[in-house]
Amino acid sequence: MKKIIALSLAFAAFTLSASAQEPTKTPTDKSFKQHKHGKHGGHKEMMKDINLSDAQKSQLKSIREDKTLSREDKKAKMQGVFTADQKKQLTQNKANMQAKRKEMQDKRAAEMKTKLGLSNDQEAKLRSQQDATRAQMKAVKEDKSLSADAKKAKIKSLKDAAKEQRKSVLTADQQKKWDEMKKDSRGKHRSEDKSAK
Repeated sequence: MKKIIALSLAFAAFTLSASAQEPTKTPTDKSFKQHKHGKHGGHKEMMKDINLSDAQKSQLKSIREDKTLSREDKKAKMQGVFTADQKKQLTQNKANMQAKRKEMQDKRAAEMKTKLGLSNDQEAKLRSQQDATRAQMKAVKEDKSLSADAKKAKIKSLKDAAKEQRKSVLTADQQKKWDEMKKDSRGKHRSEDKSAK
């Protein structure tokens, strides 16, 4: 059972890792708090060795809680709070996180190739589809002409399209295994959410 859950998480990361790159949430958002203090530790890793002063922490908190600012304005104002050395460290932390994420994705992809019995051609097609979906999602997120609701709808549409494309690559048996693993993964996440409350 544990292997199936691990596989489902791995395949989800392989095929839909772009969905993990959702827009940054403010600290008052419940999901942000769960992510910040959860097992992923993304926020902690990003702020490693930044050494914020109390004044900087206060400034950042004020900016995050200012409901009159757009997400882009908040980001720009926050950049003004960091020193040159802190910005350099943030850039390094981001690069380190991206390298670790890629390493994990490659490892999971290799595991999924074995567990689902993917051919080299299938693996290449899935990777190509994933890269294209990620690029499209990034473009949507960066499109300042779209409202938050419009972005959300477009991203959902892209995820649905990616799901249909995946079906065209996998065999019926592979798709069945994928569906079973995804179902088990959802059950695990629900259990984790309940135990976290």
